[in-house]
Formats: sequence, C-alpha cells, structure tokens
Amino acid sequence: MFNFVITFILFPGPTFKKTFPQIDDVWKTIIFNLAYNIGDTAGKYSADIKNAFNPKSLLYAFFSRFYFFLPITVMAKASDIGDILTDNEIFPFVVCFLFAFTNGFVISTSLFT
Repeated sequence: MFNFVITFILFPGPTFKKTFPQIDDVWKTIIFNLAYNIGDTAGKYSADIKNAFNPKSLLYAFFSRFYFFLPITVMAKASDIGDILTDNEIFPFVVCFLFAFTNGFVISTSLFT
C-alpha cells in the first residue's frame, strides 16, 4: 500500500509540472507517460527473472523510492534552473523511467513474496 502512496504522490502531479522551453506541453505529457509505462513494464518483467531479488533487496528497492522525492520536487518547483545535471531535456525523463521501474519491480515482487 505504501508503494502506491509514494507513486501517486509523485506521479503524475509533480512530475508534469516540469517545464521545457523546447518541448510543447502535450508532447511533454506524452513522453512522460511513455517513459513511465516503459519503465513500469520493464520493472515488472525484471521481477520475473529467477534469483534477481531476495526479501532484503526488495526492501532496498522499496526504500530507494523515497529518494525520488528530492529530484521530482526540485524539478517541479523549478529550483534546478541553471543546474547542468538536472535542468535539461533528458534527466527528468530518466528519473521518471527509474521511478516507474522501481514501482513495477516492487509491485510485482511483493505479489509473489
């Protein structure tokens, strides 16, 4: 249940607040949704790999999701303006992909453990 709470606190609301000067808002939404869906699917398929996880690694994957509060809220509040690492067109989509990957992984593995 807490995994869903983390997911719906950060996606889609704050994630879609990130603005890009070169990307239209419609395309931004489509690309964020695409990155999330591909990441979620990849995470669910990776949970099917035998011996890919144990109960301890599942806990690490779950608690690593708290890390995403920092970059997503910083990007949503536009506090990263001028930062070389986060203020570009690739980093927000990579963060969205990784966030979705951990979501799919934790949800799929928690159903089978």
